[in-house]
Amino acid sequence: MADFKTHSLIGIGIWAIFVLFLYFRHWDINLVLVSFFVSFLGSLAPDTDTPKSKIGKWLELIVFLSAFSFAFSSRFSFSNPFESLAHVFLVTITIFSLFILIRPRHRGATHTIKACAVYAILIFLWIYFWKGIWLGVEFSILAFLSYFSHLVLDSHIKFS
Repeated sequence: MADFKTHSLIGIGIWAIFVLFLYFRHWDINLVLVSFFVSFLGSLAPDTDTPKSKIGKWLELIVFLSAFSFAFSSRFSFSNPFESLAHVFLVTITIFSLFILIRPRHRGATHTIKACAVYAILIFLWIYFWKGIWLGVEFSILAFLSYFSHLVLDSHIKFS
């Protein structure tokens, strides 16, 4: 079993090889930074399904803060602050609880080739609309390889 540090280092290694390739084609600091984000996130993303991982804990915090922000912005009123705070609390707890309930089991849906492909497709679409098809293809390959590296390190590859 690989840990956060190992997954991160492998993701950074894949990114470094990608940057060498990118450097000779279209050197751009924005592309370098985005490619780091894509590779780093891809190498850690499969563990979003467990609160025991660092990225899983970050995801819980992000979901909680997002739920609170949504509830506060849509429900809070200074004319009736106590009732508004009760609504904000209930909406936040409900959204966060739903997230906890629908989170897949560890080494479930996020540890599959399908999830790997979905991540690569999402990255392709993002880069395609930003920089065009060829960079979209290159970045989707980077996304696939970084995500796949996590599955290989965990020795837990599912095809469905």
